[in-house]
Amino acid sequence: MPLLDALHSYADWSGDARVALFMRRYFEFQNAQPPAVFNRSWAALRWGDNIDSIYWLYNQTGDAWLLDLVRKIHAGSADYTGGIPNGHNVNLAQGFREPAQYGLLDPDPKFTAATYRDYDTVMGMYGQFPGGGFAGDENCRPGYIDPRQGFETCGIVELMHSHQMLARMTGDPVWLDRCEDLAFNSLPAALDPGQKGVHYISCANSVALDNGTKTQGQFQNGFPMLADMLGIHYSSPLTASAVSVYWFDDTGVGECRTPQSWRPLYRDAAGTWVPVGGASGYGTALNTFNRVTFTPVTTTGLRVEVQLPPGVSGGILEWRVEGVTAPVA
Repeated sequence: MPLLDALHSYADWSGDARVALFMRRYFEFQNAQPPAVFNRSWAALRWGDNIDSIYWLYNQTGDAWLLDLVRKIHAGSADYTGGIPNGHNVNLAQGFREPAQYGLLDPDPKFTAATYRDYDTVMGMYGQFPGGGFAGDENCRPGYIDPRQGFETCGIVELMHSHQMLARMTGDPVWLDRCEDLAFNSLPAALDPGQKGVHYISCANSVALDNGTKTQGQFQNGFPMLADMLGIHYSSPLTASAVSVYWFDDTGVGECRTPQSWRPLYRDAAGTWVPVGGASGYGTALNTFNRVTFTPVTTTGLRVEVQLPPGVSGGILEWRVEGVTAPVA
């Protein structure tokens, strides 16, 4: 869904006619799907992104069937017109605008009113959170409402996107003020100094962006989510014996560099992250995978811990877990 937005933004800038042709074929495929498809998984709560792209293509082509596709999506996806259907912070940040988007097609004022009401509901309950966001460290949860809670970087940028869209659709400047609040306050705090790395979660009242769990109910998930990290969490244990990392370095162009050092960690039976044993060595060569073997571990989580040179960001193009001897559920 965000990729379609990027594509039509690119087309607006470049005039590349291939984008409209591609999107037309893609939406023809979507239009051929039964209504039940639009009420599956997390996508059911985020179809507003597609509606915006469909409108963009309709404005290019005038094809009436595209508006029928909007009607099908609205009817089949999560209902934000009647209230808040889900508490996940990114679902809310993307989804609350959907009624107003549909309201461009149906002039009933209840649709735009529903978007304003949904925003006020979320912010009234969970918006005691400086920087324009709300307390949604994974999900909004009753009783976890103060600035000790966090907000996903995904939620920050999607909420900014929603505000930008709503300013365009409604002409109401309050949405631009809200977008600016996030852009100047919450978003910079979620990024590293080079603006290439992100924190999964940012807390207004937490000064320690580390790997430690906190003590005041932050984070619905059972693992720390503040620090820059790369990790995999498995629903059932598996055994692994090697990790390969393909580093990214844009020296001469940007601020990403290979690390000074790195190491894999695994989650033990007590839930503690510990270094693997018997490691063969940690390479930082470019344009190749850097493979480290270690004593096999059986775990529900693996993580790569990285020490970067001062003042720069880091990047990984791909990493692989090898030696897996049990299926991932």
